[in-house]
Amino acid sequence: MTRALKALAVSLAVCAAAAGSASASFPGRNGKIAYLWVGESAYRAGPTETNIRTVDPQTHVVRVLYDCPLRTDQGVPYTDCSLSAPSWAPDGSSFAFPLVRITPNFTGQPWRFDPALGLLNPRSGSYEEHLTAHQYADVAWSPAGDRLLLTRVLPESGPSAMPGIYLASLDRTELQQIGPALSQSPDWSSRGEIAFGHYRDRSCRPVCDEIYVTRVNGTPHRLIRGLGSTPSWSPRGTKLVFARRRRSVTNIYVVRRNGHGLRRVTRRGGYNPAWSPDGKWIAFIRNGNLLVVRPNGEDARRLVNGMSDQSLGEGPQVVALDWQALPRR
Repeated sequence: MTRALKALAVSLAVCAAAAGSASASFPGRNGKIAYLWVGESAYRAGPTETNIRTVDPQTHVVRVLYDCPLRTDQGVPYTDCSLSAPSWAPDGSSFAFPLVRITPNFTGQPWRFDPALGLLNPRSGSYEEHLTAHQYADVAWSPAGDRLLLTRVLPESGPSAMPGIYLASLDRTELQQIGPALSQSPDWSSRGEIAFGHYRDRSCRPVCDEIYVTRVNGTPHRLIRGLGSTPSWSPRGTKLVFARRRRSVTNIYVVRRNGHGLRRVTRRGGYNPAWSPDGKWIAFIRNGNLLVVRPNGEDARRLVNGMSDQSLGEGPQVVALDWQALPRR
């Protein structure tokens, strides 16, 4: 394999793992917002740096907590890992995230791409990483913090990939499938309900997803008519915030858990929303920037700047986020 093809393979792995998503906020005090940051690539369509960062909504201080930087060996740019969306545990002590561990080989042999699941405690600095049998795009915690929902990509990569949601124990053992194939971006509410996006059919991805709600061992039902993606439950599980694309523009909407009371929150674009633990803010992404806004659409402000060239949609950017719930004092 030529060096160019090797670099392309790394690029494809990065693109497959860097999925956008958001997770539920559990009740508590507002902590930090963890987000997936995709940095500059070595060249157009080349290997790309990814890292997980946090931003303090009050001070705007940003910390890099886990990094997969660009490296160079024998003139070949590469990265030895690629990260996906972080998700805070219900108690806010740690967050989980899927990743792909990349082992380069510059002797002409195939490179290794090993999927894994990481668990990081920012306060103590402890980190656990366990290899998994499948590659996952995102993760959501159960309200009790004892199980996970994982979006598995079937097959692992390529244009024909079909996502599916699986319930798993904390040791990463898959227990059962949740919802039908072509489902992704699950979110587990504090009431025990699971919301997720589901594509009507394979040919229309990624612009025809709808939002469904179910429980473990329950029958999924469509929440609202019309498109919707990346749902995130409010802290009490009474409402959902989600992204909806209409007339080539994606905006943020809020709806009650019974599907009634649909209301648009943003009008200048937004996607991948996540509710704050106190229920008073919604974090979301617009043009690679991280912003927060009130659920009524007021007081929007930017926390993190992304995309150096928004006209071309290029440059470093935020692609996924989750808001930490801290215990009440």
